[in-house]
Amino acid sequence: MKRCVMTCLLVVLSLIPITAIAGSLMFDPPDTCTSVNCSSQSIHGTYHSDKAGDPDPFILQIYSGGDECVRLDVTAEDYDLEMVLISPTGRIWRNDERNPGVHRPLIKAITDINGWYTLQVSHYTGADVIADFTLKYGRYDPGNPNCSSATPPVVTSEIERDNLKHSDSAVATENTAPVTRIR
Repeated sequence: MKRCVMTCLLVVLSLIPITAIAGSLMFDPPDTCTSVNCSSQSIHGTYHSDKAGDPDPFILQIYSGGDECVRLDVTAEDYDLEMVLISPTGRIWRNDERNPGVHRPLIKAITDINGWYTLQVSHYTGADVIADFTLKYGRYDPGNPNCSSATPPVVTSEIERDNLKHSDSAVATENTAPVTRIR
């Protein structure tokens, strides 16, 4: 009887769908407040290397509703860090210092679609260090003061480069939606 119950339990458990996720999921509701990093989530993280000295970046999935500003602000760090944000469409934003001489990264991305974006935080050279940091994650309207001087996306793919060439209004530093590729 015990064997039958265990077998049935294993069969039932094997039929339950399991979703794989890449990193922790963080959600912050959008806000209209205007002071710096207001109503943002505070996230404490660590970048380090494994026993072999290979870099092990901090990776997190953050949500954006699309066509809004996602502000990612490292407010405290032990070492010079870099952030890379990747959209589900492949668009990339990158920053390793907000201003010359101020090494804390800041990304203010006007996002292109709703969904989960991958955020990576690492040492700017991939150095073998243990770096603790505090990150603020907030979502705002694109015109919010938290998003003034938005971070331009990095043009990384041949398709996006071609789209920018075919668009009359798009410039490599603009945060515009990708243009449909014409063949």
